[in-house]
Amino acid sequence: MKNISQNINLIIEPARYSYAELCHKMSAIMDYRKNHPNDAIGRDISACGLNDRYNYIEVYIKNLTEEKIAQFKEKVMDSDALVFENTESDFFTLGEKLNPLILFRHI
Repeated sequence: MKNISQNINLIIEPARYSYAELCHKMSAIMDYRKNHPNDAIGRDISACGLNDRYNYIEVYIKNLTEEKIAQFKEKVMDSDALVFENTESDFFTLGEKLNPLILFRHI
């Protein structure tokens, strides 16, 4: 860190979740989607991505309802690091709002 901080402007901010922890959670969501293609929740996960600015994972679920959130938390993962968003799409294109963006598409 010392060498880096001497070469560039570096701002260190506290975060609730480490980058590695968020990446692990995102991988678990992707694995669930991949391994449960016939599950209603698995089919409805359109995309997920790590929002490093706000330190959470955004999970996009088609036609999101409170019931779908409850099912997701029961079957996939229950974590305060997740923020659920509604979508009507099967997948998102690059450059929308997540960095990095993980894409899913129905096959």
